[in-house]
Amino acid sequence: MKRSILLGIFLLVVLMLSACNANVIETPQPVDVLFGGDMTDTKRLMNSLSSTGATVESIGDVQQDFFSVQGQLIRLLGGEVQVYEYPDEASAQAEAQLIAADGSSVGTHMMMWLDTPHFFHQGTLIVLYLGGDENVLGMLEALLGPQLAGG
Repeated sequence: MKRSILLGIFLLVVLMLSACNANVIETPQPVDVLFGGDMTDTKRLMNSLSSTGATVESIGDVQQDFFSVQGQLIRLLGGEVQVYEYPDEASAQAEAQLIAADGSSVGTHMMMWLDTPHFFHQGTLIVLYLGGDENVLGMLEALLGPQLAGG
């Protein structure tokens, strides 16, 4: 009898603990790498983001008329981030200079964004995130530095 009561209490405690763990949301660890680390390619950016514990996955290609290279679409913490990798820093810098400070245009292309644009530039990369998730923005800023343009 005593044994079955102890077993019942044990099972109750296990069930209560597993119910508590089901509501825990894992958050990525802080980014250790500060900007200035030369993000020279999409793979390095994704690896750096993944090293924080964040969920990062490639979900396809993306093409914008205002950029001369095809980009890669990645999912970061549930948000979609566009990464454009240029053959050299000069090419990336030339296109980065065409982006209006508020992100409303790139060169002669006027935008009507569905969400707030955030452009980042470092090395051979231009990164575009449309959204307002502070965790996504914080991770991008930690790795790429302050945003180049946008909201």
